[in-house]
Amino acid sequence: MKTILVAIDGSPRSELVVDVAVATALKLGGKVRLLHVVPVPPELPLRAWGMWPERSSEQFLEMGRRIVASFAKAVPPSMLAGTHVEIGIPWRSVCNAATEHDVEMIVIGAHGYGLVDRVLGTTAAKIVNHAERPVLVVRPRKTTSPERIHQEELS
Repeated sequence: MKTILVAIDGSPRSELVVDVAVATALKLGGKVRLLHVVPVPPELPLRAWGMWPERSSEQFLEMGRRIVASFAKAVPPSMLAGTHVEIGIPWRSVCNAATEHDVEMIVIGAHGYGLVDRVLGTTAAKIVNHAERPVLVVRPRKTTSPERIHQEELS
């Protein structure tokens, strides 16, 4: 195995996604590449991003770089194949990065299914349906503690 692409969104569940990807890479003798996509809001036309001042886009990218750097600390340096941050449509950026970097697998997190997700489809579902690589979807384990379940539902 060469490289696993790990898509992180900065949510608390991203830590579990990175941990699972690192454990998988260790077992298979691979490396991990971290990717964070600063999402384009659905109501904002893509051409509008091109009209924003360069400085605004750079601020979004810098926030993304800080997110990636915080999660990269959980990856042994010898296993880190690289990091990348971009502005885009998350599912499309993940699929494109997987092809561009010729990764063997994509690891993503599963999230809740709110009303908007049911109508538009989740990012995870779109990645699974469009990726040309195997996709591992990491789900948090449900615990018996009602407080823990409630906490996971809120995140």
